[in-house]
Formats: sequence, C-alpha cells, structure tokens
Amino acid sequence: MPSKNYKQAYQRERIARQEAEQLLTEKTRELYDNVVLLEGTVHELKHSQTKLIHAEKMSALTGMVVGIAHELNTPLGISVTSLSLLREQFTVLEKKFTDQTITPNDLARFLEVSGDCIKMTSDNIERSVSLVNKLKQADKKMSIEQPSNINLKMLLEDSVTLLTAILSEKAIEVNVHCDDSLELWVPKMSLQYVIEELINNCALHAFQSHDNKNNYTITIKTQVIDHHTEIIIEDNGVGISPDDLNKVFQPFYTTLRSRGGTGLGMYMVYNICTRKLAGGINVKSKVGKGTQITLIIGQEADH
Repeated sequence: MPSKNYKQAYQRERIARQEAEQLLTEKTRELYDNVVLLEGTVHELKHSQTKLIHAEKMSALTGMVVGIAHELNTPLGISVTSLSLLREQFTVLEKKFTDQTITPNDLARFLEVSGDCIKMTSDNIERSVSLVNKLKQADKKMSIEQPSNINLKMLLEDSVTLLTAILSEKAIEVNVHCDDSLELWVPKMSLQYVIEELINNCALHAFQSHDNKNNYTITIKTQVIDHHTEIIIEDNGVGISPDDLNKVFQPFYTTLRSRGGTGLGMYMVYNICTRKLAGGINVKSKVGKGTQITLIIGQEADH
C-alpha cells in the first residue's frame, strides 16, 4: 500500500513538473515574442524620431531661407525700383539734352528725383548689409569664442551699465540680485551678448510707452540648482500674447518690423544658450502682467 501511494505521488509530481515546464516554456516563448516586438517598436520609434528630427531641421532651414529671402527682398526690391526710376529720369534728361530742349527746371527736377532715389537705394542696401552682418555675427559668436572664468554679478552689472542710455530714456529701473562670489566657466562675450539682448528686448517690447506711469522695473536674479545655474530676468511690462510666445524664437519673427526690427535677436539668443552655454532658455508671460525669462547654463559651457 505504501508503495502504491508513493507511485501515485510520484506521478502527480511528474505531471505537475511537466505542466510547470510546459507553462515556463510557453511564458518564455511569449516573453521572447514580446521582447522581439518591443525591439521592433523601439527600432520604429528611433526611425520615426530620426525622420522627425530631420523634418524639423528641414522645416527650420526652410523657415530660415524663406525669412532671409523675405527680409532681403524688401530692401533690394525698393533699391531696384529706385534705380529703375533714376534710369528712366536719366533717359528723359539725356534725350532733352540731345535735342537741345533741356531747361533749368528739367535739370532741377532730375537732381531732386535722383537725390531721393540715391538716398533710398543707399538706405536699403545698408539695411541688407546690416542683416547679412547680423547673420554672420550669430555664426561667429557661436563658433570662435573660448570659455573663461567670470564673476557673474560683475558681468550682469556691466551689461546693465552698457544699456544705460535706453534704460534711462524710459526710466526703467534694473535690480540685480546675485551672490558676489558666484563664478561661471563660460564664453564671456556670448553670455554678455545674451544678457544685453534680453534687457534691450525688455526695454523695446515690454515697455513701449515713454511716460512710465507703471514704474517700469526689470529684475535679474540668479540661483544654482544641482549642476547648473539659472539667470532669471523678469519685467512688469505689457507681456506677450500666447500666439507671439509660441513664435518668440523663430528667426525673422518680430512685432516691431515697422521700427526696424529684424526678428533675429531672440533667435540668436536661443542658439547661443543651447549651443555655446550648454543649457537652454524658457519664457513665461502673461499679457498685462509681464514676462519671465530663465536662462539655464550648464556646469561646463561650450569648449
């Protein structure tokens, strides 16, 4: 009897072991299939990511090309029109001179028109050259400068001092809150350019009136978090609409084109922050309340 019970127990154990092994085999196969599926999904995601990055780069490049074409087309178009008018007036005057019918009034009229045409052409060519120089400056600032050890508070105060004229014009008060001993290893000119551009941007866009009834204020403060430093620039100006906020870093996007704005300032700031300063930039704003811009600078800026 004990022998029979032993055999039955052995059979049950063997069957249970076989079922367990079969279940383990099935689960292993199922796990393997899932791993293969997951690897395929990851591969597809990486492929899609690569395509998306490429598409975004092409979109940005297209936007840049279209922006450059648009910005150059306007002044060059005006120049062509002015030169065409000048040539037309010259042809008329030349014919009258040949026919010996020219009068003092004809000459005076030609001198007046030609003077206007030359000035218009000169102004717009200078505008085109200025635009090209800004693009070259953007590339230069992001390519040749080497990092060095700088005192951040001193750099911030120097930047404010250099902008005294535009700040005084609108009676804008600037408050700098920074630890006296805070130092960074960064490309100094690049960081100073970014700070000055952002302060200047505040003066132009945030405070558009000269009466200063609202006590215009720009506050600059710093904080060190983990392995990066944040420079926060806040203003109590008019703020930025949600639609404009989404386009603030787009090249050639500006709300002050009628006053000579090119829309390259914030684009250059973004590229310097992300490429030279090993960090980034965030913008928050509420219409009628003001704007907060946070520069995030990596522990080791571009080398």
